[in-house]
Order: sequence, then C-alpha cells, then structure tokens
Amino acid sequence: MENFFENTRQWVQGEISESIIIIVSGLLMVALGFVLNHYAKVPGAKALFLPLLVCGVLYTVIGAYNYYGNQGRIEQYEKQYQSNPEEFVKTEKARVEGFQYMYKISKAVARALKKSHLRTDA
Repeated sequence: MENFFENTRQWVQGEISESIIIIVSGLLMVALGFVLNHYAKVPGAKALFLPLLVCGVLYTVIGAYNYYGNQGRIEQYEKQYQSNPEEFVKTEKARVEGFQYMYKISKAVARALKKSHLRTDA
C-alpha cells in the first residue's frame, strides 16, 4: 500500500510539473504576440497579436489554477492515507477510474487522425 501512496504522490507532482509547462507556454505565447505586434511588417503577422494574447492568457490562467490547486493535494492525501490507508486506496482508485475512460477516447481519436493523415488520395 505504501507503493500506492507513492504513486499518487508522483502523479500529483507530475500534474504540478505539467502546470508549470502550461504556464510557461502561455507566457511565451503572450510574449510572442507582443513581439509580432511590435516588429512584424506583414499585416497577417500583426493580426496574430490578439489570438496569441487570448490563448496565452487562457493557458497561463489554467496552468496557474492547476498549479495552486495541486499544491495542497499532497499534504491532504498524506493525511488521508495516514488516517485510513484502506479507505484512501479505495477512494483514490474510484477517483482515477472516474476519468480513465478519456484515455481510451483520446487513443481512438489519435488513431483515426493518424489513419486519415497517412492516406494519400493523389
């Protein structure tokens, strides 16, 4: 059971790392929008300012929300595990199984996209 808790801890730490990557990506999009708006000579490049700004701000906000939301989870899970390990394992398995179906859907979509991309109708 200690292994199960350690896996949960690593899962949450992975989500925190993922959040940092999302935040950095969002900030880079915002920066790129401002750079294009300032230095671009072509109107099409200048037109990317607003979409990059909106997407960058959304990524940054979503990443920050996930980052701060996951910060307290490790301590919370540790307390739950220490108080009742069997109940923690049961609730954590139920939580993960609640969103596990999405992986099957994303694999199917990826396969369909790959097959459609490999097709050459020339």
